[in-house]
This record gives sequence, structure tokens and C-alpha cells, in this order.
Amino acid sequence: MNFENIENQLKKNLEKCTHVVIKIGTGVLNPHIENTDFEFFQILSREVKNLQQTGKKVLIVSSGAVGFGKKIRSKKINGEKLGNSIVDKQAYAALGQSFLINTYREYLANVDLDAAQILITMADFKSRNHFHNMKRALDQLLAWGSVPIINENDTVAIDEKFGDNDTISAMITGMYEKSVLIILTTIDGFYIDNQKIDVLQDIDKIQMRAAGGASAGGIGGMKTKLMAGKKIIQSGQLMNISAGKNPGIIREVVAGARVGTWFVPMTLESLGAKKRWLLHYRQSMGELFIDEGARRAIISAGASLLAVGIKRLSGDFEKGDVVTICDLNGEALGMGAMSLSSTRIANIISDGTEKKGIEAIHRDNLALLASK
Repeated sequence: MNFENIENQLKKNLEKCTHVVIKIGTGVLNPHIENTDFEFFQILSREVKNLQQTGKKVLIVSSGAVGFGKKIRSKKINGEKLGNSIVDKQAYAALGQSFLINTYREYLANVDLDAAQILITMADFKSRNHFHNMKRALDQLLAWGSVPIINENDTVAIDEKFGDNDTISAMITGMYEKSVLIILTTIDGFYIDNQKIDVLQDIDKIQMRAAGGASAGGIGGMKTKLMAGKKIIQSGQLMNISAGKNPGIIREVVAGARVGTWFVPMTLESLGAKKRWLLHYRQSMGELFIDEGARRAIISAGASLLAVGIKRLSGDFEKGDVVTICDLNGEALGMGAMSLSSTRIANIISDGTEKKGIEAIHRDNLALLASK
């Protein structure tokens, strides 16, 4: 897809965006932390202020706690090699998080903005109560004109980690229907065979194979950015990956300039809140494998999924649990909240006397992948 083909519509949709989520990676921040060069934060703060003055609400997902922690620790051990175990990294994060938020606090205050620290774990998204409590707090902060600074709570998140702030930023973006995610990284976009890609409207195996690993000190890399981009596309939202050396690029992105790599869905129509929740926040408890007729019905006709179209299943789940809907080849088509338990579905499949026209997933509880 050429940028010119989507430019006008892109700009119109960016004008309608109410929320801007800015993700700043380890590779972008660490050089500034190591050299105690905080002009980056000064420029970033001015960009955030400018966005607010245009009516946008801004959230920042920021790495950097471990980098600050390592800098603090290195001064104490007189040049000895720093440890790199999980426990070491947790401790670095604990040491550095206060310095990270204080740096944001100081420079945002220079433009009369307040920084609000938000530390999250995967449980905050899996639990509906946690999710709504977090969103209410974020909404109140944004209403006050404050700037949430969001990071994973690395000190306590062990068993269930997001693994990277790319994933967090996509999930935060998914909270707000009319939003754009800007990922600032060390390179100026996504490349295949040394050719920068201006626009992606789908993520397939070719792109995933071309994605590299994490930059020095990071844990994500281009692969996790593509996975974040896939979430954004599936939600009918917008994302851009650009070089973050100069935060001034943020205003170019929000203006819809031809910079970095744009992730733009085919329809540019966002899913509703409930369907975004189903698609990205709920843990799948099993899989349903459906035939071609059921596939056409839910995708082309927007119908509910009837039990008659289910040919096999995996997992144990109850009514209300979320499952992945797949075709008979195992290709994921979407997510849905069940109207029936796995036991009932298994009985319907095996027992010819059971009514197969019964509804397994109501269409209002079914979120399809946009790329299908």
C-alpha cells in the first residue's frame, strides 16, 4: 500500500483522535540516561504541551527505570560488572523508577503539566474490575490535564509479565476508541530487505520473519512492535513507528506526515469497547473449530455463531468464558464470550438429538480479527 493512497483519510482520522499514546523505548532513553543529557525530556514535554493545546489527551508509556537503576548502582560498585539476573533487573527497576518519574515530573512541570506514575501488571488487564478501576483513574487524570507515565511494575511482575512496553502501549491505546499509538524507537520505521515500508495494513509471516530482535538493553524489538501493530489494526485504530532521537517528530506523526511506518486498518473504523476487550484483554480458555458455512456467517453476514457450525473444540470452559474461534485449518478468526459450556458443546457435536441451531456465541459477544 502506498502512503498517497491513505494520506487524506489518515489525516482526517488523526484530526478526530482524542487520545495520543506515546511509547518510548529503552534504546531511545538509555543514551540520555547514561550521559545525563535530559534535553530529550525537555523537548518531549513541549510536544506533550502542544498536543494538549490542540485538544488531545496524552499518555506516555516509558521504559527507563532499569537504565536509571543501573546508573545508580554503577556508582556504588566502582566499575565492577553489573549483574544481569532477573532479580538484578527487578532491583534496578526499583532503584530507578523514582528517578524516572522524577525526571518526567521535573520537565513536565516546566511547561505547567503534572506527571502521574502508573505501574501496571498483566493482572490489571485480566481482571475486569482492575481494568475499569485503572481506566477510571486514567480518565480522571486526563480530565485534570495530567500526563500519566505508565510502566510495567517490573519489581513484582514475575510469573505473568507483558514482556515489553510495546504490548502495554497497544493495550493502553485499546482503552480509547479514537486514539493513535506512536512508538518512538532507534530506527525510522520497519524495513524489509533494506527497504522502509511506509504503510502496513496487515501483518503476516513475511513481516514477522523480517523483524529483528531487541536493541541493546531492551527486551522487545521489532517483532513485538509488529505484534502491537497487529493489535492496533485489529482494533481499527492507528499506529506509527518512528525514530525517537528527536521527540519533535511527534507533531509530524500527529499531522499525518510521511514519516516512519504507519499501521492503518482497511476500514479505519474502530471496534467498540466491548469487542476491543474481548479481542485483546481477555484470556482465551479454549478453541472452537468451525466449518466454512459458519465462517461465512460470522464474517460476511455478521451473524451469531450457532452450535451447528462447530466441528470440534479444545479446552474446558464455562458459560461466559472467552474462547478463540478458528477455521478447520486452525487459523484464528476472532474471540467470543460463550453462551454455552464446553460440556454442552461437546454433547451437541456428539449427540444427534441435541438441537444444533442453538446459539453458541451471540454476535454482540464476538470480536473478529480485522485482517480476516
